[in-house]
This record gives sequence, C-alpha cells and structure tokens, in this order.
Amino acid sequence: MMNGIFIPIHQSMSALQDKRNACYGLRDFIQCFIANTFESRKIWSESFSRLQSISNTFTTHRLSRIIQEKLLINKHLSSGWIRVHTAHIGNETADSLARRAVMEGISTPVPLPLCYSRNILLQDLLYQLKSGWDSAYTGRLIHELLPDPSLKHRKWSRFEIMFFSDHGHFTTYLHRFHLRSTDLCNCEEVSSPIHFATSCPLTSYWQFSTPICNNLFIWE
Repeated sequence: MMNGIFIPIHQSMSALQDKRNACYGLRDFIQCFIANTFESRKIWSESFSRLQSISNTFTTHRLSRIIQEKLLINKHLSSGWIRVHTAHIGNETADSLARRAVMEGISTPVPLPLCYSRNILLQDLLYQLKSGWDSAYTGRLIHELLPDPSLKHRKWSRFEIMFFSDHGHFTTYLHRFHLRSTDLCNCEEVSSPIHFATSCPLTSYWQFSTPICNNLFIWE
C-alpha cells in the first residue's frame, strides 16, 4: 500500500473491545506520523464501526473526538476502510507477519533487571569465597564453625566466638603468635579454652563436666 499503513484488529476481540482498542491504535499512529513526517499518509483500517464513529460529527466518544481534531489539524493525514481479506498486499503482509510472530516468536533483547545482575554477582562472589575458604591453610578452627561464607548475620556474641575459635587471651592463642614462651597453664596443662572450661583447677568454680570422647568433637 503506497504511502499508507494498515492497522489490523485481532478477530477474537469482542465488538466493544475491538472498537476501543482500534481507536487507541489509530490515535497512536496519528501521533507517530505527526511527530515524524509531513508527507501525505493514509491510514487504512478494517474496523468500519471505528471509522463511522470518527466521521460522525455528533459523536460523544472522547477518543473519537480527539482523532477528529488531529485529522482536521493535520490535513496530510487521512483514514480509509479496507476489507480484511481482499488480496491487498499491505493487508496480506500484515496478516502474514502477525501469524509468523505468533508461530516463531520475535527476539526482543531486554536488559536484565539490576536485582538479577546483583544476585548473579553475589552468587559468584560467594562461590569464590567458598573455594578460597576451603583451600586455605589458616583459620581452620573458624572453618569448622563456619564452613560456608554467608552475608547473613551470625547471632553469636563476641565471647562465644572467642571461646569456640580459640582466640583472645587464651595461652594457646598467645603462644601461637609468639606472645608467650609456652602454651602451658599454671597447672602444667595446655591452656586451651576447653581446658579452662572443664579441668583447670583455677577456674573450677565456673566449670562444667567434660563430654566423653565420642561426643567431644560434636560438643566442640
């Protein structure tokens, strides 16, 4: 169709929905032509009822009134009616492209949302942290307590972390970093946290019973 455009309407729509969507489509096409060209263009439509509504000067339909005003102002634009299947090239091409889009789909590149990209980067970061944390030679006590890196807050107090990770002012910790010459307690035993909590006579007032050997690892 030379210097024209055909606006197809889905055949399964109801009459009222068909007319309403057709008016919106015609209004949008007119606005597009006004913004992009001053050449003469004719907009073809298969909806005869829509064109009747637009040509009726006494219509009270808001969209029809808007379209009337735009066509009156822009004399280079006009509208016309065309039968759905009358072997018009533009009509048949529009139907063919519509069927092809339904059957084959249209590849439309859509940018990924920011939250999705952030989640992918976060998962990759946690994977790298996990790999490095598992293969490291230091921090093995902490690794036994927290084997998987996570951004979730661990509801442990500072004193619980120091006790179970053997950090702080324990003799074994100070000896490990060469801050003491020996890791022995005054009672001549290795002064680990479990020693102070279960067997050291200097802390007997706060002690609890030592678990049996089978449950020692689970208790720790």
